[in-house]
Amino acid sequence: VESRKLDYQEMILLYLHFKSQIMNIVFGLGMPGGWEWIIIGLIVVIFFGANKIPEIFKGFGKGIREFKDASREIKKEIEKESDSDSEKK
Repeated sequence: VESRKLDYQEMILLYLHFKSQIMNIVFGLGMPGGWEWIIIGLIVVIFFGANKIPEIFKGFGKGIREFKDASREIKKEIEKESDSDSEKK
């Protein structure tokens, strides 16, 4: 069996092919469609009750907001450190 080296373009094409195959497997398992979302919504209403749903989404919103604030703060600290390192050199 003859072996050959792959050139850069072939390696990129091979990488993109495998990446697309993996993404198809991951997302092919099921993104819910229209009827599925309706059924999921009904189950949530039955399970939690209509009065609890706004509280649940309010909690999700607070969590997402806190995560964004923390990520902005970390980004600022990293930029500050990189600026101070570049000034020292």
